[in-house]
Amino acid sequence: MDMLDVLHHLLRLYAETGLELPHCEDTAETLLAASRLETASTREKLLTQAANSGSYLHKTHLKAEIAHEWSVFFRSKGRILDSERTIRQFLQYQVPNTRTLCVPLGRLRISQAYNLVYKFDFSTAHEALKWLPSNDNLSKGEVHLLCDQLFCSGRILRGEGRFEEAKHCFDNCLTTIGLPKSKRLLIASHLSDLHCKLDYAHSSNPSQTLLEEAKEMVVREICGARESCRHSRGLRRLLLSLLEINIRQGHFHEAGTLIKELMDMYDKLSEPDVNDKVGHVRALIAQARISQVYEAELCWMAALNQNNIYNPGEEEVFTCGIIYLFLSFTRLQLGRVEESTHASRQAREVISRKRPQYLIPGIGTYYFDSATFELQSRAGWKL
Repeated sequence: MDMLDVLHHLLRLYAETGLELPHCEDTAETLLAASRLETASTREKLLTQAANSGSYLHKTHLKAEIAHEWSVFFRSKGRILDSERTIRQFLQYQVPNTRTLCVPLGRLRISQAYNLVYKFDFSTAHEALKWLPSNDNLSKGEVHLLCDQLFCSGRILRGEGRFEEAKHCFDNCLTTIGLPKSKRLLIASHLSDLHCKLDYAHSSNPSQTLLEEAKEMVVREICGARESCRHSRGLRRLLLSLLEINIRQGHFHEAGTLIKELMDMYDKLSEPDVNDKVGHVRALIAQARISQVYEAELCWMAALNQNNIYNPGEEEVFTCGIIYLFLSFTRLQLGRVEESTHASRQAREVISRKRPQYLIPGIGTYYFDSATFELQSRAGWKL
């Protein structure tokens, strides 16, 4: 029995006897730590219990940590307004500017920036990150906080299409001493995806260096993750990155094997968060890209339908516009001109009201360029 099992056993005993958990700092911190390892429904229960334990304490730093975890939880469920409300409710109180609060307040500001990134408000997100720990002699927590800040900055820059600057941020993140493995896996996968984008940007001066460097890094991390983090989001994210590299290199058999593994992983997720939802759609798009034309149409439709399942009733995102472009091209190849024209019109409607997005590698760059080039060259259609 591991420590998480012990905690759940104790929580069951308290529930069965009707006793309240001790209202102390240790209880709240233990529940917070455990919540980070759980599925969404269990995580919500643990956060509620942590908040109840912490409500009796005059520990501002602990309440800041609880507010941060709630903000992250809500964002993982796509509930951005709730995440913003949680941060705002905490910050509206007069919070003393002490060394103890530097890390939890910094995490809240980073969470605030991620909410803005989610809404593609990159300029305001940059403003939210304009702070630094004031002491030169940084604690371990402050060093890791700076890494989190730099990682967030890199993701903002990537969202703006500033790939070289984003790569510089991610490169520096990986030099952080004592970086937790879960963070290193995610940073490595984001860095690898940037290598794919930069490889395309440098296509006028072709070189396999960027892709080979990314592949070496990702394969190394995957080998370690398979042993110790087999069911982690970090491993799924790395497999997606390796999948993209293989497709860019034309290694379609290896890509197909990775797609099967990823689909099996996503099918087994009972409560996928927003990141895994994007990852699942990304894997379906990859499957469409390597399929023969008759199968490709079904795969593109599967990606579109999965996005609708994950985001019912919401306005179609930029990625949907790209999928419509490829559906148009695929149907044109199949000789179904009227259906191709309709899909092209749908693509135009979505893309005209959305700015390019770079969350999935290639969506705002080489996918878009490839589809528009083929439609223009074969049918003379322009967006």
